[in-house]
Amino acid sequence: CPVAVTLHDLYPYDAPGNFGFPRVAFNEFILRQCLRAVDGISCVSYSTHSRLASVDAKLAISKAVVIRNCVESQNSVSIYSPVPGWKGEPLLLCIAQHRANKNLLFLLRVFKSLLSAQAIDPHIRLVMVGIQGPQTRAIQQCIAANQLQDHVVLLNGITDEELQWCYRHCELLIAPSTVEGFGLPVVEALLAGCRV
Repeated sequence: CPVAVTLHDLYPYDAPGNFGFPRVAFNEFILRQCLRAVDGISCVSYSTHSRLASVDAKLAISKAVVIRNCVESQNSVSIYSPVPGWKGEPLLLCIAQHRANKNLLFLLRVFKSLLSAQAIDPHIRLVMVGIQGPQTRAIQQCIAANQLQDHVVLLNGITDEELQWCYRHCELLIAPSTVEGFGLPVVEALLAGCRV
C-alpha cells in the first residue's frame, strides 16, 4: 500500500550536533533512505519544504507537498502552578528539548547578563519546559556555575493544562532556536495571548 511520511525538520543536516559523530551519519542515511522509499512526503511548513529542496531537489519536486500543522487553541488551563514555589513573581518561558539547536546555553548566558546588569526584575524566573537530552548536563552546569538556581526552573512531563498555565502567566515566550521546522510553542503561545 502507499506510504506517506510527515517531515517536521531535517535536523541530521541542520543540527548535526544533536546527534554527535558518528550517529549523525547514520541518521542522515536513515532519513534519506526513508524519504526515497515512501510514496509521499508531507512537510509541516514551507520552511521544511524549502530545506528539503536544498538537500534533495528531486524529492521535493516529485514527492513533497506542504500540509501545515493544525494548531487549535486550548481552553483547559490548570488552576495550579506547575512552577515549584511560585509566589507571583514574573516568569519568562522557553519550551525546548535539551538539544544544541534549541540554543538554551545562549539563552542562559543572556538571562544571566540581564540579571547582572539589573535590566530585568531581580525576582524574575526563567521556566524552561522540555525533555532532557544531550545538553541537559551542560544546562545544569551552566545554571550552577552562574548561580541561577533561584532563577531558573527546569520542567518536563507537565500536562497540557499546566503548559497552558505557563503560557497565560508568563511575561513572554522566548524561542532562541537556531533552526526549526515549524515552531509549535510559538503558535501555541500566540493562541494563548502570550507575547513572543
